[in-house]
Amino acid sequence: MRRFRAFTLVELLVVIGIIALLIAILLPALSKARAQSQFVNCAANQRSILQAMLLHAAEHRGYMPVTGRVYGAATPAGLSDTLQTHYNYFNDGGTLRPMPLPAALANSMGQNVRTDTWPNMMQDINEGKIGKTFLCPSDKDGGHPTTLIEDTSGWTHPAPALQPITSYAFNEAALGFADIGGGRPPVNHSRQRGNTTRFPHSATLFLLTDARPRGGDAAANPYQLYYEGDVNATLADVYNSPGDGFVIGSGQPGPAGDGSGKAGVGSGQLFDKSRHPGQRMNVGFADGHVDGVVIAPGDLKAVSFTVDFPVN
Repeated sequence: MRRFRAFTLVELLVVIGIIALLIAILLPALSKARAQSQFVNCAANQRSILQAMLLHAAEHRGYMPVTGRVYGAATPAGLSDTLQTHYNYFNDGGTLRPMPLPAALANSMGQNVRTDTWPNMMQDINEGKIGKTFLCPSDKDGGHPTTLIEDTSGWTHPAPALQPITSYAFNEAALGFADIGGGRPPVNHSRQRGNTTRFPHSATLFLLTDARPRGGDAAANPYQLYYEGDVNATLADVYNSPGDGFVIGSGQPGPAGDGSGKAGVGSGQLFDKSRHPGQRMNVGFADGHVDGVVIAPGDLKAVSFTVDFPVN
């Protein structure tokens, strides 16, 4: 009769040890592959948003959705859009208001949203296809309620719980609505109002990036918007800005309001160094392409914020 030899305890421990060693070797590689896959998917999301913004511009006489704080009234008349050809609007208790960017892109992204009330609109964009596109797969928080549209005439956004949820931040200098002297900021130029015909250097002008809210989710206004303090600024100037500081004295940026620098440009709090490996972030540009950029002054200096913006 044939007899089978059983494993000894030593042999079993050796096998277990080999399996454990293989797992220890493979796990980092699998984790790295997963992180790279999420980075690529994040770039794909941004590319979809950019394509929708370009399609919106093609259908609205060259205008992308207005974003950020409107200095004045956020109405068709206040936005110099009485014929409603530049932007999309929703019904705010009988008053037409510009849609926040995710909702404004709904038609361009193949989704219908209700425009009868703000809560219905928020539910449709946050729970639908658009909501998924505005989330970075590497964002461990699952996105952030973000203030993307309001004005200075008394129309304020609803509570953060009813805000668009996104993992990305947008260039308010390019997409915002304000004139020189119209508030804080801009300085030395008017915001471009989403008018693509006024965008210089589209291949280097960014429109959105990976980001987290200025001041965190607990902030009264959890903005994910880059605001500017001067022309000829790059994302390196924003990165070098301490906290959420904005220093303006005699109408010029700089440590003493003397025009000596860009210390008051934007908010370095927006940069999320821990989201992607290698402290990188995806950046979407005005010509529709997306690039991975290292979050460091040297690399960020090549990303235009307000370089060569036209001065009115």
